[in-house]
Amino acid sequence: MQTQLNKTVNLLNNEKKNSFVLSGQIFGHSNEKSFDDSLAADFKYLPYLNGFCAQDNDDGLESYQFFYLSPLNEKQIIESDVHGNQTKNFKKKFDFSGKNERIIQVQGRLVKKSVSSSNGTNQTISVITGLEFISNEGRVSPLYSDELGEEFNEQYDGYTLGYVTGRSAQYIEQLQFIWYRTKETNSDEDYL
Repeated sequence: MQTQLNKTVNLLNNEKKNSFVLSGQIFGHSNEKSFDDSLAADFKYLPYLNGFCAQDNDDGLESYQFFYLSPLNEKQIIESDVHGNQTKNFKKKFDFSGKNERIIQVQGRLVKKSVSSSNGTNQTISVITGLEFISNEGRVSPLYSDELGEEFNEQYDGYTLGYVTGRSAQYIEQLQFIWYRTKETNSDEDYL
């Protein structure tokens, strides 16, 4: 016999699985400045992440700028701010250009890095690196870092990647992916 608590947990899990917008897991930890790409001025009509620019200094850890497209105007690219300040050595851009191509899975790594704070003390921080995006057409974005660390992977059946939130300073230290419900295949209802 299910307890009331178990019933409530099951109900909440079912509601989460059926919601239009799903907040993914939080990867990393930070007290640095937060960012939310959905707060950009041009972010209207549920834009979705379509590409990115990875940028690096010389330490093998990258900063990211994300690119978004609106389903109503797929010619206008919405660019996020650059998250992190690793911008000197290279800038590599990648986008998913297929019609109706959407990101359905994200992989990355969480590495520990020792950095000096402004008062001269050393601290260990978590850094997000090695992001790879996988589309519904099976394409995988290139991996621009070979740093080893704790791997993470996120995908939800019936959802595609909408946008990114997190925290960053010198590096991206925390990320959370926000997912949109896709069109139901056996339903007359259109979600996106």
